[in-house]
Amino acid sequence: MFSDGITGSPQDQPNWYDHRLTDGGPIYTETHPGQLIVEPWNALSSLLIVLPAVYWYFVIRKDWRNYKFMLYAIPLMILGGTGSTLFHAFRISRFFLFMDFVPTAILTLSLSIYFWIKVLKRWWYIFFIIIPTFFIRFFMFGQLPSHTAINVSYIMTGILIGLPLLILLFKIKFFKVHYVIYTILLFIAAIIFRELDAYQIGFLPMGTHFLWHAFTGVGAWFILAYLYAFRNRELSIT
Repeated sequence: MFSDGITGSPQDQPNWYDHRLTDGGPIYTETHPGQLIVEPWNALSSLLIVLPAVYWYFVIRKDWRNYKFMLYAIPLMILGGTGSTLFHAFRISRFFLFMDFVPTAILTLSLSIYFWIKVLKRWWYIFFIIIPTFFIRFFMFGQLPSHTAINVSYIMTGILIGLPLLILLFKIKFFKVHYVIYTILLFIAAIIFRELDAYQIGFLPMGTHFLWHAFTGVGAWFILAYLYAFRNRELSIT
């Protein structure tokens, strides 16, 4: 069951959070390979990432031509949340692992590009931001322990999205700034809970990874709300 020959309870091993199961995914506090549903809290909480996408789909569905980026983002969010649910529930397939992180990686990269293009004078300047970041991440995953590297990578993703968004806010006089503030605070809380899962907090036997999903899901609602409001602003001045 374990990719590096571990037997017994995975959490009994030193630095267990840096080991992986045979599906290629990390071990969490809640991971119990003998159960039918390996990580019930982690699996169920992943659906909170799907719900905002479904809500905003129904908001834009009758006028989707005016919200093409949202229409592009929503299926990726649904696919990522569904993949996360299947991955955490069963822990048997690399395909489920890819469903978990690939759509989300595409979505976050797309969000970063979307906001950077709004603030850069030339669209192709984005390559001077994205390409170095790719190489930094590649180097980082070769040097840092797995758990740390993943969390640092998420923080880098947050910066890649948040920095152009903050610049954009200055340009448009802090239009709907509260959506952005909520998104940033929720992301910070989410990454803290993802990190805390490695510490096995006694009064949370299921760990804290499910709170990473929960806060990410609420943050997803606010980032979609901001995209919707920002697009309405664009439509009102064209």
